Amino acid sequence: MSPLDKSDINVTAPRETAGAVTAPDAQLANLMPEDMAGTDRRYVDWRFIGTGGSADVYRVFDRFLSIDLAIKILKRDSPAGRDTIRNEVLISRALRHLSICPVHDIYSGDHGFGVIMDVLEGYDLKVWAKVNNTTLHATFEDRVALVEKLANALAIAHSRIVHRDLKPANIFLVNGSIEQPLIMDFGLSLLDQSEIQGSRAGTPRYMAPEQHGGVADARSDIFALGVMAYELLTGGRRPLSETVRRPTAEEWQTLAIATPSAHCALISGPIDRLILQMLQYDPAKRPSSAAEIVRALRAASQTRAEAPTAASAQKSAHATATLAPGKYVIGSPPTSQYAAEKPMRRVQLTGCRVALRPVTNADYLAFCRETGATPPPLIEDPVFGAATHPIVSVDWAMASAYVEWAGGRLPTEAEWEAAAKAGATMQVYPWGDSDLKPESANADNSVDGTTPVGAYPLGANGLGLEDMAGNVWEWCADAFDERAYRSFRDAFPDPITKPSGSAGLTTIERVLRGGAFDALPAMCRTAFRHRAPANATRKTIGFRIVFDFEERTPT
Repeated sequence: MSPLDKSDINVTAPRETAGAVTAPDAQLANLMPEDMAGTDRRYVDWRFIGTGGSADVYRVFDRFLSIDLAIKILKRDSPAGRDTIRNEVLISRALRHLSICPVHDIYSGDHGFGVIMDVLEGYDLKVWAKVNNTTLHATFEDRVALVEKLANALAIAHSRIVHRDLKPANIFLVNGSIEQPLIMDFGLSLLDQSEIQGSRAGTPRYMAPEQHGGVADARSDIFALGVMAYELLTGGRRPLSETVRRPTAEEWQTLAIATPSAHCALISGPIDRLILQMLQYDPAKRPSSAAEIVRALRAASQTRAEAPTAASAQKSAHATATLAPGKYVIGSPPTSQYAAEKPMRRVQLTGCRVALRPVTNADYLAFCRETGATPPPLIEDPVFGAATHPIVSVDWAMASAYVEWAGGRLPTEAEWEAAAKAGATMQVYPWGDSDLKPESANADNSVDGTTPVGAYPLGANGLGLEDMAGNVWEWCADAFDERAYRSFRDAFPDPITKPSGSAGLTTIERVLRGGAFDALPAMCRTAFRHRAPANATRKTIGFRIVFDFEERTPT
C-alpha cells in the first residue's frame, strides 16, 4: 500500500509543518535512534493521511533526523500481519532500484505495528489513468516508457522475489508523474520461492491463471504486467470482455483477447505481439523473464516513430519502389521440399513500380466512396477494418477493380517474387536469409490478426518494400499452375518473358504470395507459392498495386 492515494483509500490532505524544520531538542541531541524506539519520543505530530484495506497511513515528524516520514500501521495486529510487514522491510533491504519503493524499518510503539517509509507526494497509476483517459495519443510514448521501467524494476526484483499483486493501484507516481513510478506493496511477495506453492494472493483482474490454483513465479508477474500494459496502451480497454470483472482461470483460457492495436493504431506489431505473449494462458509461452520484455520494448522503440498513422499511411499508399527491367531468378533450388517452386528459372521482366505497402482499408474506402463499390464485410471490424490495416476479405475481382481505378494493376507472380528478393538470385525472406523473428513480420499467429501496414520496418527488403512477408497474403495476376516453373524448361537458361495471368471463371485458382498473420514461417518465404479460388474473400488475403512505366510498351 502506498502512503498516498489508492482506489480504496479515503485521502485527506496532509497538514504541512509550519515554518522551517527546527533542530532536535537539546536533550535529544546526544541520544541514538534506538534510545527513542518504541517510546514515541522520536516520532511525534502524527497526522492521518489515508486508510486502506489492512492499514492506516500517517505522516509523522522524526525528531532525531528532523524530517517528515510516513508510517503505515496495521489495522488489525496479528502474527500474519506482522510477518507481512517484516517481509516488506526485508525485501526493501534486499532490493535497490529507482522504481522500487524503499521501506526503511519496522515501527513498534504506542500506535501499533507497521513500517517506516518516506513521505511521497503524488498518487497511484490507477488514478493517473482515470485522469488521463482522453490523452492516450498525447501520452502514448510516456506509457510505453512506463511499462519498460516497470519491467526493468521487475527484472531486478525477480532475482529475489515474486510480487504476486502487481496492479495500477500498487504503482505510485511521485508527484503524479508517469516518469517517476514506484512499485509498492511487496508485502505479499515471498523471498523463499519454495513458499509460493499453495499460497494464494493477488487481485483477480490482474492475477495470472495459475495463481487461482495457488502457484506463482516470475512469469505470474509478467502476466499481470501484460494486463496493465494492455489497459495502459489502449486507453483503459480490458483484454477480456468489459463485462468480465473478476476473470477466472477458465475465462483467461477460453475467452479471445482482441489485438491491442485494434483499440490504438499507435501500437506497433512488435508491441502487439509482446503484450499478447505476456498474456498467454500457459506460463511457458510467456516471455521467459522481465529482462526479455525490456529488450523487446527497446527494440520496438527504435522503430515506433516510423509506425504509420492513418494520414501517413493513406498519403503513402501508392508510394513505390522501382523493379528495373532485366533478368531475374525465381523459384527454389533442388533441395526445396516444395515441388511447385522448382526448378529455379531465369525470367526477363520489363520492369514496373511496386507499391511499398499493401492497400489499406482507408485506401479501399476512398475507392468505394468514389465508385459506389460495396465495402467488404470486415471493413467495420475493430481489428481487420482499422484504417491503417491492410484491406482484407476482397476477392480477386475486387482487387482487380481497385488497381484499375488507381491506374495500376496486380503484379504477376514473377514480378512479385523478383521484387520480394530485391533482385537477388536466392533470398529466403525479404530481409535476407536469417530466420523469421517476431520483430520482422506479423506471422505464425504471433498477433492473431492484422497489424498496421509498415509496422515491421525491420522486415523491409533492399527495395524498401514492407509487409512482403506476413500480415496478409497478396493476390497476383496469374492463374495458379502447379507445374508452371517446369513449363519453362525449353526456354531455360535463355531469358523468357514473364508468365501472365489467364482469364477464366471466378472460381479459377489465382496465385497468392507472401504469407499472412497465421502463416507458418516457411510459407512467408519469397519463393513460396500459394493459391485460392478467385472468388475467395478471406480475412487473410489482401493485395498490393504495381504501376507500369509510362514509357513501357505493351507486350
